Amino acid sequence: MCGFLIQFSHQDEDFSDFEVANNLLEKRGPDSTGYYNDEDNYKFGFKRLSILDLDASANQPMVDHQNRHVIVFNGEIYNFDRLRNEITQSGGKFLTSHSDTEAILEGYKIWGSDILNKLEGQFSFVIFDKEKQTLFMARDRVGQKPLFFSFSDEKIIVASTLEPIVKLLKNFEVDSEAMLTFLQIGVIPAPKTIFKNISKVKNGEFIMFDIKKNQIIEKQTYWSPEQFIDYKEFTNEEFLSLFDEAVKKRCVADVEISSFLSGGLDSTSIIKQSSKYLPELTTFSVGFSDKEYDETHWAQLASNKFNLPNKTETIDQNLLLKILPDAINAYDEPFYDSSSIPTFLVSKLMSQKSKVALSGDGGDELLGGYQRYTWASYNSYIPTPFRGPLNSLSKSLIKSNFISKGTNQYLSMLNKSLKHRYESFFVDRNFTRMLGNTQFDYDFISNNWVETDDSFKSMQLADYKFYLPEVMMTKIDRASMANSLEIRSPFVDHKLIEYIMSVNSNGYTSTKNKKKPLKHYLKNDFEKDFLTRKKMGFAVPLESWIKNELKDEIVKTINDEKGFLKNTFNFNFLELFDGLSKGNKSFKNRIWKLYVLEKCVQKYNNL
Repeated sequence: MCGFLIQFSHQDEDFSDFEVANNLLEKRGPDSTGYYNDEDNYKFGFKRLSILDLDASANQPMVDHQNRHVIVFNGEIYNFDRLRNEITQSGGKFLTSHSDTEAILEGYKIWGSDILNKLEGQFSFVIFDKEKQTLFMARDRVGQKPLFFSFSDEKIIVASTLEPIVKLLKNFEVDSEAMLTFLQIGVIPAPKTIFKNISKVKNGEFIMFDIKKNQIIEKQTYWSPEQFIDYKEFTNEEFLSLFDEAVKKRCVADVEISSFLSGGLDSTSIIKQSSKYLPELTTFSVGFSDKEYDETHWAQLASNKFNLPNKTETIDQNLLLKILPDAINAYDEPFYDSSSIPTFLVSKLMSQKSKVALSGDGGDELLGGYQRYTWASYNSYIPTPFRGPLNSLSKSLIKSNFISKGTNQYLSMLNKSLKHRYESFFVDRNFTRMLGNTQFDYDFISNNWVETDDSFKSMQLADYKFYLPEVMMTKIDRASMANSLEIRSPFVDHKLIEYIMSVNSNGYTSTKNKKKPLKHYLKNDFEKDFLTRKKMGFAVPLESWIKNELKDEIVKTINDEKGFLKNTFNFNFLELFDGLSKGNKSFKNRIWKLYVLEKCVQKYNNL
């Protein structure tokens, strides 16, 4: 796990700010710093978090033995050993003992872009071919590792995070369409970013860029879960075999490995399986002083069952105010999910003991665990004679903006279309209308929906196209890497995903019995109340925080007369607090979106 920065200039450039910009990656890689350039028009920078092959020969930027190719790589390749053997048999040569970076580099020289189909892991990397003057950029299948770029007539900049690019560009302009997208759905999906002229590589995508021509010559999606849709019979045996392999290969490192533990089915299954390969595994949990959101009892129950030490930290008012600035600052762009705060805290706690941690992220997408899957299916229970009139009523009320202060989610749930019911869990169009923009609508359906013969699969695919890469993977990467911690998530293993996409969903989930394989796996270890309790997720008491502990800070931030928001919208933001006090729950998310948006712009203004 690391951070990298690349700059090519089409005009005279002294690269005076390059090292300053590269130092903005320090948290992603505090163990060593590297630079490379053998021409005046480019420079590579790197910050390393040493996990595998700790020898200096495995440092980056890495150059091959022919001095033709240069690579910078952020991530982990779990099948590096098998790849290195295959490359050796094909005539490839290695300068390191067991570097996964070098496996990518030498593999690319043999297979070109097809190397991506052989990689098992999480990654973003760039390979510079000095002879052809091309940059090959790629990102992993589900977007675990980020990759930003800016191409202009003056310079080419590629980096692991947004900050170094903005620093080198020396100016930025907020993209109004990206901003409105964020206010409607809470994130800014790739390829856009919050700024004009800076983009993100999409998950499962590669880009080939010709430096001399200064243009993209190839862009391709090399992996997408809908490629594997089929309806074969599901078997627990095959699932558990793939699950075991996904966990086992993530238990290999030259440093200590620990694990998240919430006490839910996902993280509990992870610690049960990984403890077979890591007998001295330590688990970490976060609790809340508000007992409605606290799950530490279940986490302790799970750690006790497998005789693993568990370390817990509870978020109270003092700790919340202490960690909040760093937790928000960890994100390149405005990010709405408030569970990023406890995720940041538990990452900080774990980083004091280890550099690598396992997590249960991706389990809900893999096995249809979210409650929205049940709610989105609710329309099927409405008697047929009532569906048409209710749907017509919902459309007319939404069109007339009759209930304009809310998100209209419950009315949208009456829509006869499953994809529009599913969409209602993410899109808040009324918020941008409330702020004065009645023109813009993010087209969630066109960008994220794939129609299949199985409603669960359609929702899962939307999660894999939107929620997993843009929300879950963003949250866990930024929160962990801000604390110099690498996260490994077995449930996002692409072989597991491909298997689940290829079988009938009723074999592994249903509206009334979710995550059946994990319940089967844990049934001899826990009582029914552990296995069947209501899913909570990593929820936080956001409404209480906004009304109490964080109110002064939030009001001061979003109501700043010199702030970005005040100079963008003609709106009294304090009205949102009135709406929240009157019981409109959607307002807490709206207030939080404005707060993190303003904090993001403040960060870049002060960069």
